[in-house]
Amino acid sequence: MLSSLMNILKIFKTIFLLLFVHYISLILLSGFYKNYNSYFINSKEGVVFIDEAPQNWIKLDQVGQKVQDTIRISEDWAFYDHYGIDLLQIKEALVDRLINKKKLRGASTITQQVIKNIFLSNQRSFFRKYNEFLLTLTLELFLSKKRILEMYLNLIELGERIYGVQMGSDLYFSTSSNNLNYRQAAFLAMLLPSPIRYSQSFRQKSLTEYAQTQIDKILGKLVIARLITEQEYEMIKLDRFAWEL
Repeated sequence: MLSSLMNILKIFKTIFLLLFVHYISLILLSGFYKNYNSYFINSKEGVVFIDEAPQNWIKLDQVGQKVQDTIRISEDWAFYDHYGIDLLQIKEALVDRLINKKKLRGASTITQQVIKNIFLSNQRSFFRKYNEFLLTLTLELFLSKKRILEMYLNLIELGERIYGVQMGSDLYFSTSSNNLNYRQAAFLAMLLPSPIRYSQSFRQKSLTEYAQTQIDKILGKLVIARLITEQEYEMIKLDRFAWEL
């Protein structure tokens, strides 16, 4: 019995190591970890290969700090503290589902979302999640946190065929991401993870109740993170977007 168990463990260990080596090779061969000229993303039509960087791709230091901080804190507060997988968030999500009977929420980190956007489809399965787990750990070995955040901010979908904070900033606020204030940045963060649906506010030129609530929650997180004060929070809440009626 013990011998059979040991053999099974050896098989799983071998499979794990082989997959890990495969993923390392995949990331190395893709080339995107070291330059902008060789990466690929998944789309509804299949894998799309891009030979050169999109025109709207910007380096991290060109992205407004307010946008960086707001989206990072909204999507992955502990981004700089974990190695791609946030075990605490996974634990809290499971507790909410199993004990508090709440709807199972996502606990994906920014790194996991980058992996999903570049390598994986939206299919929900244990095998896809396992692939995501291994690829995430591999990506964290080769890329700095700043590089991963840069990729995320350039790849996130913020509307129909709108990718990256630069395109999002231009569409919703007619300016570059470097000029956005905290409320505008919170609007972009609110659009995730269902931008086409949540951009209804922009189309109707008035914030929905959901959008207003989420923007306020995101701004509240900025207070907790000490990026803005309580007084600034109250002032920002009174502001309005140029397109709001």
